[in-house]
Amino acid sequence: MEKIDLDALIVPGAMAAGLRLGASISEHLAAQSTAITALLDGARLLEFGPVQVWEGAGVIQQIGVHDGYRGCIDGSRIQVGSTLREVVERWGPIQVGDSDELTLESLPGLCFEAPWGWALEPHSRPEDNLDARITGIFVHAPRS
Repeated sequence: MEKIDLDALIVPGAMAAGLRLGASISEHLAAQSTAITALLDGARLLEFGPVQVWEGAGVIQQIGVHDGYRGCIDGSRIQVGSTLREVVERWGPIQVGDSDELTLESLPGLCFEAPWGWALEPHSRPEDNLDARITGIFVHAPRS
């Protein structure tokens, strides 16, 4: 039976919270969610406290973790609450994706959010505020 694990490793492009991308999501697990939002094309966003699961066609498409999640990115101590400085020191430069998500070339299948200043300073870069803390980490299938 599926169970959300708030201490599970975050594996880019594969899994977080004890859930694996591409796995079918049981109605048992869906019934445990604290909120379900219908998305376009019949997909759903299920929330489990600090864990979000995007489900489409019955399978997990993306997993997001937020404040209250204790697991780290595989092979590191980086987790929600870590700084952008820690990320850059571990994996190198941060890029900004099309939806203003923060990505790393060295970690496909993973992106994250942090208040790095773009909303206040339109020409700022994540490197301008390396003390910003990660507020969300998202695991998805690597993009080609």
